[in-house]
Amino acid sequence: MKALVRLVAVVLALGTLAPAAQASFPGRNGAVGYAFSSVSGDASPLIENAGLATKQLGNQRERTLVHCERLEGVPSSGDCTVTEFRSPSYAANGLRIVFDAGNDLGLIDAGGGPITLLDNLTENAGDPALSPDGRRVVFTGPNDHGGTDLFVYRLGSLFFRTIVQDAGEPAWSSRNRIAYVRDGNIYTSNWKGGKRRFVTSGRSPDWSPGGGRLVFVRPGPNNTFSSSNGRMFTIGARGRGLQPVFPRVTDAIEPVWSPDGRWLAYSVFESGIFAKRLGSRRPAEQVAISQPGGEGGSVSSFDATWRPRPR
Repeated sequence: MKALVRLVAVVLALGTLAPAAQASFPGRNGAVGYAFSSVSGDASPLIENAGLATKQLGNQRERTLVHCERLEGVPSSGDCTVTEFRSPSYAANGLRIVFDAGNDLGLIDAGGGPITLLDNLTENAGDPALSPDGRRVVFTGPNDHGGTDLFVYRLGSLFFRTIVQDAGEPAWSSRNRIAYVRDGNIYTSNWKGGKRRFVTSGRSPDWSPGGGRLVFVRPGPNNTFSSSNGRMFTIGARGRGLQPVFPRVTDAIEPVWSPDGRWLAYSVFESGIFAKRLGSRRPAEQVAISQPGGEGGSVSSFDATWRPRPR
């Protein structure tokens, strides 16, 4: 019974993850990356597994880049430099991934390998996204009144700077603009936080590869802007040209653009990650599954990102 209680707690935690930061840069479509977490069923000992994986569309084979397995909370296999993996985001050249590693940020090669921690930033740094030149990373950190601020850190330096207060869910465009969410609204600014512009109401913004449009989510009538799922829309960077996307999908989470600008990948709670071509009537392709808790355990796949490859 204790193991079952712990299983339920883990499943609930998987369903309340913070929205992911994103960045879609131009190129050929590589694999879809994502974070995953799983837990064994009600049998003892409890086995937890978390990591980052990828899958190429049209290929049934998944590839694990890094993972940490814990037995009753004690690391037992894999790379347990960190035990949490969230919000992965590719560099513009597709060669590295930055991700939320719990209290710190992590960097890993796109093919896997050892983790480099970006520590000594803010407490509980999260939602990272790399700049187009790969030299800086925007991320969130807690402020003193229960929210988060946006920060920019230059890799290899000793300093970071606050660029926007009381904001979250940053995404860095190929045109060097940053989109973010504040009080249920989407704004953009330059990478220093200046020249701010209101775009629209919504959350989970992601830039198109060319940096001219945003895809985002508006929660449905039964949700609030503190919820993460809803209908998907696109809009121009200046707030014009609002268009619905895949109107039959009403519970999308964290959509991301493909590097060629022709597809969107998105999550559905307790179902997994899907990818669908814009303008196509064909059903979405399932990239990774999520399975709620039960006797066989649970698995959650979330926070999709799409690898750009040079043209």
